[in-house]
Amino acid sequence: GVCQLKWKPDLEIPAKLESILPVPYADRTFDAVVSVKLPKDGPIVFPGVSADVEFVVYEKADALLLPKVAVKKEGERERVMLRDGRMVELKTGRVDGERVEVIEGLKPGDEVRLPEVKTEPKPEAKSEMPKVPGAPQAGAPTGKKG
Repeated sequence: GVCQLKWKPDLEIPAKLESILPVPYADRTFDAVVSVKLPKDGPIVFPGVSADVEFVVYEKADALLLPKVAVKKEGERERVMLRDGRMVELKTGRVDGERVEVIEGLKPGDEVRLPEVKTEPKPEAKSEMPKVPGAPQAGAPTGKKG
């Protein structure tokens, strides 16, 4: 990772993530222990100095990704249906919430089928005429004899 001191943001210092506590705070932040190796010719740093630290957790420029919903789990096996209807077994890697990395089983350009999305029809909105105070309403007796 990289550490940038608040008072010297142009200096990028290599940083190493030592540990992250597994339980987040309410605002989804975690405590972490980071070690920073300052260059010998770098600035003097004292305890309590603020810094921004950035880590790349995983990066793979040529990763082949699929929507998670396309992958069918059957016990330990993971499969996907191709556009032509054939099922192909996959080996998957990292998951980022909505997408899954494909390690083996597909190649770039392969087309897969996604599950059908079932939608509920929206209930029709009831159209009501606005009511005018003191005026007879539709269907209300007017006092006139017919």
